[in-house]
Amino acid sequence: LTEALRWWDTWGQESEFLEGIYEDTGRMPPALEARPVLDHEEILYWEIYQELHNGRGTNGFGHAALAFRDIIEMANIYGLDTAEQRLDLLRVIRAMDREFFLLASDKVKEQADGGIKT
Repeated sequence: LTEALRWWDTWGQESEFLEGIYEDTGRMPPALEARPVLDHEEILYWEIYQELHNGRGTNGFGHAALAFRDIIEMANIYGLDTAEQRLDLLRVIRAMDREFFLLASDKVKEQADGGIKT
């Protein structure tokens, strides 16, 4: 899922445009071809992460990490009742959150370097 998060960070805003190119020409753009395909369980985790991310707070220095209580609340909402399901969700969401902060850090560094990607 971290790979999907990286793809979305790079191409997400262009995904409809890329899909339109594919529909119009029948040729798949390389960026769209590189989009990770998620299975049923990964789609569930992706949707939960998006809900949590959209409600993300700040801590005075920027984005705050997703809170444990919020992750568990989403487990309740989505009917993830067993300890194993909740631990899996927590592990996946924490990994995605770490990736989000790495991507955000890379963007700050890139801006500080004058927009030159390193």
